[in-house]
Amino acid sequence: MVDFNKEATIGTPAHNVVKILLLQARANVLEALEDYNKKMCKGIEADQSILKSRLLTWFLEHQAYLDRNLKKKDWVQMQNRAKESLFFNQDELKPEKIWEFIKDLNKIIDKLKVTRVDTRVSYDRSNVELDNEMNELF
Repeated sequence: MVDFNKEATIGTPAHNVVKILLLQARANVLEALEDYNKKMCKGIEADQSILKSRLLTWFLEHQAYLDRNLKKKDWVQMQNRAKESLFFNQDELKPEKIWEFIKDLNKIIDKLKVTRVDTRVSYDRSNVELDNEMNELF
């Protein structure tokens, strides 16, 4: 978690702080999912309230980005899914719905290049001119 009382936080660019908050929200969701799944596998009655709350928080962390980048129809559809299944909903969700929602948010965070580990650009040595064009050289 980000410690806003620490002097080093002042020098941290805002986009890095937001990335850290997105990753923290994601980690919280995965931790809640792990706990829920562990209980279900043991045959213990599992409560979805923490998982759904953390998933809603993670969704709200993405809200501005989603509003800006998704097609209007897709954004409305995603908001409706969140409202119906996460926002003050006491009904149990099917695990498939939770799974799909987490996968959708993971795709978005990958698109933002927050969780990508394969960020290295592949270099095509056979076409140097194309590389120069892409990098606006010459």
